[in-house]
Amino acid sequence: MKKKLQFIVFGFVAVFLFAGVGMAQDIQLQTNENPAPAPAEANEKEDGEWLGYYDQETVGGNGLGLNSEGLFDVAIRWESADLADYDGWEITKIRVYMGDEPTSASAKIWQGPDEASLDLKVEEEMTIEEEDWVEVSFDGYEIDIDHELWVGWEVGDPGEGFFPAGMDSDDSEEHDGYANLVNLGEGWDVLSDYDIPGNFVVEAYVEPADGGNGDEDMHTVTLNVDMTDAVAVGDVAFDPDNHDVWVTGTFADWAEPGENPDFQMEPANVAKDANGEMLYPGNWDEDTEGVLGHWAEDGGPIFGTNTYNDAGYGQIFEIDEEYHIDAAKFWIGSVAGEAGDVVFTIWDYSDGSVGDVLGDKTIPLADISASDNLEDAFTVQFDEPVHVVGDFLIGADISDLNAYDPDVYELANIHSDFDTGGEAGLALVLEGTNWVPVLNYDVDVDLAIFPILADDNGGTGDDDIYTITFEAAEGEHEYKYFLVE
Repeated sequence: MKKKLQFIVFGFVAVFLFAGVGMAQDIQLQTNENPAPAPAEANEKEDGEWLGYYDQETVGGNGLGLNSEGLFDVAIRWESADLADYDGWEITKIRVYMGDEPTSASAKIWQGPDEASLDLKVEEEMTIEEEDWVEVSFDGYEIDIDHELWVGWEVGDPGEGFFPAGMDSDDSEEHDGYANLVNLGEGWDVLSDYDIPGNFVVEAYVEPADGGNGDEDMHTVTLNVDMTDAVAVGDVAFDPDNHDVWVTGTFADWAEPGENPDFQMEPANVAKDANGEMLYPGNWDEDTEGVLGHWAEDGGPIFGTNTYNDAGYGQIFEIDEEYHIDAAKFWIGSVAGEAGDVVFTIWDYSDGSVGDVLGDKTIPLADISASDNLEDAFTVQFDEPVHVVGDFLIGADISDLNAYDPDVYELANIHSDFDTGGEAGLALVLEGTNWVPVLNYDVDVDLAIFPILADDNGGTGDDDIYTITFEAAEGEHEYKYFLVE
């Protein structure tokens, strides 16, 4: 059963009148012996390039529609290997050919490792026309060349006898599986599987992203600065309560400190706690607020007991030094009921998958308390410090708990605000025996779990280290740090 979220406005809303009916019965094809012309600038490639597969000589030669009123998506795609020449490029426009006038139209961009893992990245409403080209512009979407790229549009179909999705009449199948993809709500299909010829007349305009060009080699750069006893020009002593730390340089065209948030530095992921140093999960910082999210349709907490019968949850910590974990704060947002135990656990994750248990602590549900703030969050003290030498997963095994019953029996762990996880996929849920990133369900968050290190851990012990990671073009760069009050 697919998990659905009550806070996602645009996700998972396509409900079709044809559910359960074979695709060949749902769509209809129209042929046109008087195809439309391609745009005059279709082949221009000076500062940018239009990408598509359609045959310019037979635009509008075919058209696709449904047997009754509804919505469907059409798309063209490129594999990651096809995108190497577009590193540092962005999509700024999409245009399509519309046959019969649709009831609605939205341009879309998807990306993901494969068809099963596509995420909707861009959705822009389009004007509706009849037998004409329609183009929509938007803020540039930078192409991730490590993932597949899908571009298309959502078609609002008036019903039988209408064919709004413009196609060509090319029957060569040269671009089969790349230019003829359709989704009626049950997943993507290839039209050739149903003996329907032609390619969708869809194309995307790509151009070098601002501040660079597609030929530059970009590199990930991390800068760290120790702000202990730092003094700025004018004998201004650094005060973390009053100052933010910024960096600028040639890589940022010497952007004014305090203007571009991409160049504000953040405290490193270690902060002081009364019992020792406390690690912050993923992109969480000291000022992050907690959120108690639930799956839609009374599905229960995202992290905890729910109607999907998740057996556990956890947060991945990526580390580059050894630690001894003495305890951990689990920010529990809601708890009800008494029966059953929760096993708070640390698993090995050094090889990129959940491995052996490194340490755990079993606590009855009746002894677990909820809190509305991090300072008073429930603290789990392990019997012995847990030694971790590589990446690890820390979370809770809740397989012993009873079925979720709203406000009667539940356990819910707080997480960061939505869309703050940096799309790193570090928050997991245990579905049966499989650990699954909640990013698969468009939940981009970090779990509110905070390991506390033993006093003799040997960590940095310094919370005046500030850090930043960004992309910079290959070459020599000059840079400076600034305090912004």
